[in-house]
Amino acid sequence: MPGKSVSVDKMRLIKQIQDAEEARRRELREMVVEASVGNGLVVARMSGYKTLDKLTIDPQLMVPDGAGYLEDLIRAAVNEAGRRVDERLRGEYASLIDRLPDLR
Repeated sequence: MPGKSVSVDKMRLIKQIQDAEEARRRELREMVVEASVGNGLVVARMSGYKTLDKLTIDPQLMVPDGAGYLEDLIRAAVNEAGRRVDERLRGEYASLIDRLPDLR
């Protein structure tokens, strides 16, 4: 019966996609990306969900007149960490899509 085998094939494909998506969610939870700016003066660590998990600031930056410079370094570190998450996700999603069969 051709109709039943197509239906079973589609169900298997749906299961593969669901499994891949669950693996993706697990990878996002476990992903950690770091970005360092100002020769390591500021380091931002971000999760795959783009939440800032940790921000390390070198104590030498804690001076009254250095607020503007410090703000720039923090912004740069957080933005770079976000870009790195995006890069990893783009590469991993492209790999996932390449592994899926043609749905036509």
